Amino acid sequence: MHGKEKEEANEVVRALFDQICLDYDDVYLQGLEARVFGLVTWKHLTQYLPQDKNSCILDAGGGTGRWTLPLAKMGYRVVLCDLSPGMLAQAERTLRQEGLSDRVEIRVEDITRLPFEDE
Repeated sequence: MHGKEKEEANEVVRALFDQICLDYDDVYLQGLEARVFGLVTWKHLTQYLPQDKNSCILDAGGGTGRWTLPLAKMGYRVVLCDLSPGMLAQAERTLRQEGLSDRVEIRVEDITRLPFEDE
């Protein structure tokens, strides 16, 4: 996909996730498949976390912060990126409620064109 076609596809995805963002955590992440996926993914993810809690972790395509929240609770700094402003707004509310806003930078980004240097 190139140019206009890619932008149109991004807009469809953005609109879909902006539409379901309010119910995403309560509906889409509570089914058996999503919960098993979450447990298995977290188990494998944690073995690759840096020892240094001052490390910054990129959660690209992180939506409502499913992985950002526990990482921030562990003391990591996190950059949470997603195409959907609605999903990120949900993440921001949760992070604020948990008192973790200072640990997370939230950015609307297309994960196919992230503006970060390689690390």
